[in-house]
Amino acid sequence: MSESKQLLQDAEYRPQDRGISSGDREPAVGRGALQVAATAFVVLFCIVGLALWGLPFYYDFMVQQFGWTRAQVTSGNALSKLVVGPIFGFIAGWIIDRFGPCRS
Repeated sequence: MSESKQLLQDAEYRPQDRGISSGDREPAVGRGALQVAATAFVVLFCIVGLALWGLPFYYDFMVQQFGWTRAQVTSGNALSKLVVGPIFGFIAGWIIDRFGPCRS
């Protein structure tokens, strides 16, 4: 192997020769970003997974405990979504119109 090829290969594998040390580099994804992503996943899982899709697990309890029919349980859930959704939708829309979608 020629000396120039050997020097070229050595330069490719030794970043400190080019003024870059491995300790100076920041990781591509920081620990804080992973914590934010994990927290967002857990919160959304609790809100959407349990509140919206977890109701069938509680049908029998509500029917036995409160004496309601299954139709009353599901109607109450649907009615709450129809009432709460637009109210918070209008509030969120007003806030976005008033303050803007992002503040820098």
